[in-house]
Amino acid sequence: MYSPKHYDTDDHALILKVVNENQFATFICDGEVSHLPLILDGERLIGHMARANPQWRSFPADTLSIFQGPHGYISPAWYNEASDNVPTWNYVAVHVKGHASVIESADEVFSTMEKLVVANEAKYQTGWRLQRNLDLEKLARAVVAFEITDLKFQGKLKLSQKIEGDEHARVVEGLEQLGNAELAEWMRLTKR
Repeated sequence: MYSPKHYDTDDHALILKVVNENQFATFICDGEVSHLPLILDGERLIGHMARANPQWRSFPADTLSIFQGPHGYISPAWYNEASDNVPTWNYVAVHVKGHASVIESADEVFSTMEKLVVANEAKYQTGWRLQRNLDLEKLARAVVAFEITDLKFQGKLKLSQKIEGDEHARVVEGLEQLGNAELAEWMRLTKR
């Protein structure tokens, strides 16, 4: 990923925050792209895809998973007036390179599906749980569970780092007024 040094982050806690809060990833493998939920499970990413999706047939393979955090247009009207002001786009993104392989064991497939459900149901606090039964076993045969190991993270936080003081505050305020509180919060979180 192209990333000027002042936008790079090696803050592992921030990188993990992006991955954990934005699980719906763009998954690239062997020139093919899928959009899938992926979650961190220890030192690996786990997920599953439809067995009908041919992408898994290239496993084992090197992969790239892109996690996109909040983003938004930044108006030059929020800056101090200057002849070189132009609009830009602020965003948070993490790329994770790794090595994908199919999870073969029926127990591990169920465990992978269960971890994805638990991670997401917790947000809704419904108490719903995945129940292992014959119907689920039949459905599980229609998916391919996989893991991505040997993870290498690259984080980019393009959050108006070049501006300070009242300009920075006006950008944050402008984003909040437009309903993009999440991006505004990231700007506050990473302000130098």
